[in-house]
Amino acid sequence: MHLSLEQKIEKINRYRPIDDIFFEVLARDIPFDQEMLRLILDDEDLIVEDVIVQSDERNLYGHSVRLDALCILGNGAKCNVEVQRSDNDNHLKRARYNASMITVKDSDTGKDYSEIPEVYVVYISDDDPKFPCLTKAVKTIKETEGGRESMCKIMEEYAKEYSREATIDAIICYALKHNVSVDQLVQELHEDYGLDSVSALKRIEELTNKTA
Repeated sequence: MHLSLEQKIEKINRYRPIDDIFFEVLARDIPFDQEMLRLILDDEDLIVEDVIVQSDERNLYGHSVRLDALCILGNGAKCNVEVQRSDNDNHLKRARYNASMITVKDSDTGKDYSEIPEVYVVYISDDDPKFPCLTKAVKTIKETEGGRESMCKIMEEYAKEYSREATIDAIICYALKHNVSVDQLVQELHEDYGLDSVSALKRIEELTNKTA
């Protein structure tokens, strides 16, 4: 559905910093990330050199993850910042898993364990954080043309991703209904949508259980 400019602005104004779409725009601002982590980690000297938003950490042998924000710190450490509105997950185990995925990705064959970087995981809950930079950043995003444009682009990307996911689910359901072999379906999902075999099989299993 095409939204008018006024409808987009109204939608943007309803978002909170804890919402994934809004936080993705916030996290692109390194000064915001730096101030936030300095307060949370109680380290006034902490430096954020770079940040990667929506970082995909692939696992060929199991569950892959997408990190809300991965900050690269001045001392070489990495910090995964996650925002969570719901409380229906084991957040301690999720934090442990995310940290392990980041660690494995940075661990080359033959690398000494002493060279593996420190990894921190920060979870921000449904209670909106109160940082001086946050008020300014939220105001910029919601009230300036450049901020609104950034939000609109992210909203469009999320809409495309949602459409892609819905299409994949529809293809799997159709294939299951018409007895397409799992091997053939996995191959098609890989060729057409770039899903690795583990992700495709997990998706097929989930939809098979839902339709059973």
